[in-house]
Amino acid sequence: MIPTKSKQTGMATLLISVVLLTSIGLMSVYSAQVGVMEQKISANHYRTSQAFESAQAGMDNMIQSLDAQIIYSVTQLNTSVTQAFADAGRGLATLSSADDGQSLGHYNLALAVNAGNSNLIDVTLSGYAGDNADTAPNQVIRQRLLHTPMLNAAPAAPLIAKGTINIDGDVSLTNKEKESLISSWSGGATSVGSATIDVTSTDGTTDGGYSQNQTNLAGLSGDGLFENTFSDSKVKVKNRSAVINCIPDDPDRAAVTCDQDVLSTAVDVHGNPKGSNIIWIDAKKINSDPHLDPTYDKLTIGGSGFKLGTAGHPVILVVDGELEISGDAEFYGVIYTTKDFDNASHAAQVTGSLISEGNITASGALNVTYDDSVFTNMNTMIARYIRVAGSWRDF
Repeated sequence: MIPTKSKQTGMATLLISVVLLTSIGLMSVYSAQVGVMEQKISANHYRTSQAFESAQAGMDNMIQSLDAQIIYSVTQLNTSVTQAFADAGRGLATLSSADDGQSLGHYNLALAVNAGNSNLIDVTLSGYAGDNADTAPNQVIRQRLLHTPMLNAAPAAPLIAKGTINIDGDVSLTNKEKESLISSWSGGATSVGSATIDVTSTDGTTDGGYSQNQTNLAGLSGDGLFENTFSDSKVKVKNRSAVINCIPDDPDRAAVTCDQDVLSTAVDVHGNPKGSNIIWIDAKKINSDPHLDPTYDKLTIGGSGFKLGTAGHPVILVVDGELEISGDAEFYGVIYTTKDFDNASHAAQVTGSLISEGNITASGALNVTYDDSVFTNMNTMIARYIRVAGSWRDF
């Protein structure tokens, strides 16, 4: 029997259907593979971002905490700088997890003093994703930090005043440490009376060991003198100081007596700082009327056995107001006042430098001795660590 056409048409339909189904199947498999690949890419991107953010969080935390930890170890525990860095590295080694117990990732921190320059610190942060604990880090970032002393340079003289300097009686000023030696530097006139000035020599611009009526000093603003003395602004220095507020925040509350008792929170009975070696006395009263200038209280210190700082652990005392030494006192470091200084007729020993944005008056047995070793120790112990521009690497 000869087959008819109608019995052959089903074969073509079948072939077309098979081709279509095969194409759809291949497309489905391809789509599934693309989906899996996108999930892997997304997961890898998430894990890399998580590791990078962990490492960056560690960098930010480390820079914020490094100053306090290193300085405390060196000044309070007599730890070597090398050991202090090792301790800080262990103390800042991990990033905490979320409250729900789900890990946010963590980092490992390595600190090393640069082999070519001991003022440079090389920081390496290895970041790990939340599900990566033991394998190679998902991200590594590096940053170089510069050890920046709090003093821009050693002060120019034992006494420095933007205004006038008036000393008399048993006051003695000693400076045998500098090549261009002066006992005092003032923007206004200087009167020494019968005070003793002991310098090895004087430079060509001084008279009897002191330099007065210096227009470059008198022309500085208060902030300008501060930033010429210290390596940071008043706001930033205050932020890293042990701050003692003599002025109540609540205007209805009685003001704290601004005397040496307020220093008990910042120093122990031997004069050693309990924490920061920078002590900031806030004695500035802001007027309720913004058109009126602020007024200032006076910090009064001194008395039998009163001591602040040591030659090995000097301090910076910033008084945002006036300062009066009303009795025997012993101080090592730099005293800086935004208003006048007056020791009345009392005895005091200052080893370092006394700097005022106002006037300095002294008539008692004030003895100010310039000592380079105090400034050297200060620059070792009271410093900050700043990022070196261009040193950040994530490769």
